[in-house]
Parts: sequence; C-alpha cells; structure tokens
Amino acid sequence: MLILGDIQFSTHTDWRKEAAINFLDWLEGFVKTRDVSQEVLVQVGDLVEESALVGETICLVARFAQIVSAFKKVYILTGNHDWKMVGGSYQLAYKFIDNNNIEIVDRPREIEIQGTSCLFLPHYNGTRRFGRTAGGMADLYPKIKNDSYELIFGHFFDTTLLLFSMIELADDLKPIRKYFGHLHTRPHEMYTGSVHACKINEEDTELPRCIFEYRSGQASQIPLPIFVEFRDIKLGGEIEPSIQGKTVVYTILDCASEGLARELYPDIHIRKSTPPRKIAPSATEIKKTLGASPVDYFREWVAETSPNLKRGVAGLIVGLLEDVK
Repeated sequence: MLILGDIQFSTHTDWRKEAAINFLDWLEGFVKTRDVSQEVLVQVGDLVEESALVGETICLVARFAQIVSAFKKVYILTGNHDWKMVGGSYQLAYKFIDNNNIEIVDRPREIEIQGTSCLFLPHYNGTRRFGRTAGGMADLYPKIKNDSYELIFGHFFDTTLLLFSMIELADDLKPIRKYFGHLHTRPHEMYTGSVHACKINEEDTELPRCIFEYRSGQASQIPLPIFVEFRDIKLGGEIEPSIQGKTVVYTILDCASEGLARELYPDIHIRKSTPPRKIAPSATEIKKTLGASPVDYFREWVAETSPNLKRGVAGLIVGLLEDVK
C-alpha cells in the first residue's frame, strides 16, 4: 500500500501550476517503472487547493486520475480544501472523477485493504458537517480501543480534540499507525506533509516529502524529488540555469516594485520583490538639505509619513529639537 500526502493542485500562480506538472511528470514515470497493478494508493486529502477550481486545475486533476488508474485501487480521502462553497452549500471539487478504480471517501468508513483493517476519517473540524457530527464519530472509539484497526487515515488538525482524544486514548492501549493530511510544516509523527511546498514558509519543513509505503506491517518511505524551490536574488544578479523537473521561484531584492522585477526578468517565476532599504540621512545631509534646523526636518518628515503621533508627543519632540538647535 502506498500513501500520498496533500497535493493541492492549483493554477492560481504560474509557479504552482508548473510545480504540479513537475509532480505529475514524476508520478507518471514512477508508475511506468514500477508495477503498481496489484497495489493500492491512498491519498489523504486536499487533492486541490482552496481557490476556485478553474479549467486548468481540472485538467491537472483529470491527468492525476488518468495516471493513478494504473493502480489496482485508489482511495481519495476528502480534505478541507476539496470542498467548495457554492450557493450556500458545500460541493466536492472533483466529483467528476468516474474512474472505476478510484473511490472517494467523504464519510467515516471502515475499509479492509489487502487484509489490513483501516479506518478513514475525512476532514472534520467540529463545525462543518462533512460526514458525521461529533456525536456520530464518538461511536468509533470503542472499535479503535478494541484493536479493530491497524491503520487510520485522516485529514484534520491535531487540535480537533474529540478525534485526537479518541485516538490518543487508544494509543495508550495499543499503538496504531496513522497517516494524516492537513498540516504541511509543523512536525508531527502522524502527518504526511505535502508533495511539494505550497508556500515559501513550507520549503524548510521537517515533515518528509515522500510517498509512504506500508507492507506486511512494515512502514517505509520513498523520497520525492524537489519539485519547487525558493531563492532570493539581488536586482541585476544572474539567474542560474533551470533544471528540468524543478521550478525555481525568485524574490527580487532591492527592486522598487514587482512590476519592474517582472519587466526586467520576464522569463522566470517571481514571487515578489522587496524595495531597497532606506538609509537614514546623516546630520551633514540634513543640514545641507534643510539648513541647520532639525525642527524643519522633523516637521517635513511628519508631513511626508503621517506617523501616528499624538499632538503632545510631537510638541515634546519639537521642544527637545529646539533645545538641540
């Protein structure tokens, strides 16, 4: 059995789309070089990103479905991003998938996979009723406690107290292997992470980027390549040659605007630009510009920047500067 973490297919930025294509290209090669016809794949939720599911994102999901059709069976657990609010009610973003070997699990379910008893818990945060209510989920605890499951798949925060209290209480009696989606960065032994960084703060996560493998009671990992990387470069700096299968996203330093950065570097992915740091003028420069009056300089600064200064404070500063003069 193979387990995939969050994928979050998205095309709302050019680099997210390219990173998704990198992953799909790799996955396509993986299933061609490894016989998966008798294997089961479990994807633990957030197949898509939270933005609207537009045409190009649908194409990515459709390609994923076509690639994983090589597996004997695929289970996709629904995550919080997979549900879209439409007309006041939630709808599943990839309901259109109709491959015979793909099963979407959007309710808590007990499933036996190749002789292994598994519990599937789709996204639930205590407020949205994706499946059972809290009371309905509570009836699963006796089965968890009584050693009914070998694996638990889920998609929720570790602060979803009811679910975690059930599982942790059961763990006191007999450890159960868990594979949860939802968290991408904060280290936690239960979480699978994401197949690539979805934001810049996810690049240095301690969670592994891998496909998890579970076979005959033994767990292992198949490392994934790096599909996206973030770099900083100073304005005017040289761009390193691109590497096939890896998307590089740049922050342009010391650049006045993102528009200028995109004009100067039209062929790279730009996340943002940061303006040059303003250096406070020296006393000599102040005198040269405004004469010998620091009061005039202070008043000009107030007029330009509109700081949130109370009148009494501003008056005190002017008085002190008058004394300096």
